[in-house]
Amino acid sequence: MSLALMNAQTAIGSVGRLWASAPVTIGGLTLTGMEVPRLIRDGGGQQVAVHRLPGGNRILDAVGNDPDRLELEGTFVGPTALARAQALKQMRVAGTPVAFSGAGLSLVVRIVQYSYDYQHKGVVIPYRLVLEQPAQVAASQSGTTSALSALIGADGASEVVPSVRTVLRA
Repeated sequence: MSLALMNAQTAIGSVGRLWASAPVTIGGLTLTGMEVPRLIRDGGGQQVAVHRLPGGNRILDAVGNDPDRLELEGTFVGPTALARAQALKQMRVAGTPVAFSGAGLSLVVRIVQYSYDYQHKGVVIPYRLVLEQPAQVAASQSGTTSALSALIGADGASEVVPSVRTVLRA
């Protein structure tokens, strides 16, 4: 069998498996097959307050997590493509929180941006979706308190750390 024929068979097999991808749910709409987003972008940053001290020293105080919005891109395909695209539009217009699950995430989100392109007489409709995530709390605090606790005890550390941060912010 030639290499070109094997590559063609692999490509055809991959296209056939697109319909078997894990579903994504947004509100009451379950996306399967080609509708499942080909891109789900997740990320964020850590808000940090920097306290500059005399002599060039700095104290970094982690203020909290700041998650980016989830960005999704996919394509509705088939005779119900337009109706499904319009269902997402109605969720955006309503502005109410909706459940989102997919790509290992399970959140209640708000649809903050949504657009779709009506193509091929409504049988193929690419879409773009932006979801606002809720705040995410870190599992543990910084090591400052625990290191201080080792020196002066847990009760003393719990009293000193808030006082020190108040002085630094003033």
